[in-house]
Amino acid sequence: MKHIFLLCLSILVYTESHAQFTAVSTNLTGWAAGNINVAIDVNVDLHNTVNIPVSVNPFKFGNTQWRHIAVQPGWRYWMIERYIGHFISPSLFFANYELGHGQRYFQGNAYGVGFSWGYSILLNTRWNFLVEVGAGLIYTPYTERKYAKYIGEFDDEYTYRHHRLMLLPTKLNLSFSYLF
Repeated sequence: MKHIFLLCLSILVYTESHAQFTAVSTNLTGWAAGNINVAIDVNVDLHNTVNIPVSVNPFKFGNTQWRHIAVQPGWRYWMIERYIGHFISPSLFFANYELGHGQRYFQGNAYGVGFSWGYSILLNTRWNFLVEVGAGLIYTPYTERKYAKYIGEFDDEYTYRHHRLMLLPTKLNLSFSYLF
């Protein structure tokens, strides 16, 4: 995690000295799902930016939980000019998660690659509204367990180890971004 933070910080410092714009945004669909999220979009040149979104959900409600931390760095190629109009974006994906409902919970990591298309609407000189949709291939090794309170006195605690490769939607982004 320290390596990711240092990489993001070095990209930000480099581009602050060479770039005209950097954008910070938050995903409204992520907030609707209960996730705390923020993304930084760093200028590389007139048509290219690097996007680094981070999403966290530390909450647990009884046996229902959707805890995770996810990072999805990507490169955006803007068709007209950065932060205006259509763009395409290949991206990488990493998440550490713990999902639970009912008597079972699942713990693991997810790794993947994805591709998305988006459109940015310029609201004024500093604010944009962005729409982005994408899909990707996700590989996830995980363990499945029963909550301790559902294991009887004479029952064995069990742990199942699984791994899956899935084609899933990886981005649904409706966000406001501030350019500085």
